[in-house]
Amino acid sequence: MAPNREICAFFYEDKGQGDYRCQLRGTSRKQQVGSGYSNLLSHLTSTHPDFEETYRASWVVERNMPISEVDDPLTRSMASWKPVSSKTLKLDMQTCAPNVGGVIKKELGEIFGVMYDGWTHGTVHYVGIYGVTFVNGKHRERLTVAVAFGGR
Repeated sequence: MAPNREICAFFYEDKGQGDYRCQLRGTSRKQQVGSGYSNLLSHLTSTHPDFEETYRASWVVERNMPISEVDDPLTRSMASWKPVSSKTLKLDMQTCAPNVGGVIKKELGEIFGVMYDGWTHGTVHYVGIYGVTFVNGKHRERLTVAVAFGGR
């Protein structure tokens, strides 16, 4: 679950000088400055026992993800990860690209081809780019890119 500070920032409006307003009920709460968030969290647990589900659901809804995403075990596990800085993420991405490239190179083998395909449905035009290769004597096609143009 998120840190208490983030949960309280989500559910309460800080009115200053230790005064907070619950955004779910509109009631005022007092919290001693520097004493943590115990009073605010106590209000949430006693008055809004489903506050954790509300908080998780907002994460999904604000990103326009399918509602079923909250039930997904992978999403739940990622929501409990420690925060990652953008610098660390960029470094990991730079390390990941050559590794993925090596796997692709191994899978494609020595001889491979690229095949383009396009089709139209109504006013929408689709383009697909496939990688074609033989692996262990078997023909393989992998859709690498699919793009739609036009339409409404």
